[in-house]
Order: sequence, then C-alpha cells, then structure tokens
Amino acid sequence: MSDLVMEENEAETWIETTDDGIEVRCDTVGTGLVFPFSLSEFWEVVQETEDDQVRRWERDET
Repeated sequence: MSDLVMEENEAETWIETTDDGIEVRCDTVGTGLVFPFSLSEFWEVVQETEDDQVRRWERDET
C-alpha cells in the first residue's frame, strides 16, 4: 500500500486486505470490494469513503 497524500480537511483512509478483496476504511466506516475490480472502481470507493467521513464530521460540528 502506498502512502496517501493528506489535505488539511481530508479524512485519513486506509486499505486492508480480506480473504476475497479489500476493505477501504475511514474512522469506523468501511466499504469492501471483492476481486476482481477495476482500478477506477477502487479509486471511486476511496473517494466516496473519504467524502462520507468528511460529511459526518461537518454534520457533527453543527
């Protein structure tokens, strides 16, 4: 796994392998991808997971 470049308001995201794919996680939320999947699907899930977490933080601040 390569290092992710973090911006100030970006959620920390990490990737874990599973028996049949990977899991993309932010905080306590995760999304799984089962092999095979395309590279574009992978990055789409990473971005969606980060965006969801940022929205949760923004909601909690109000």
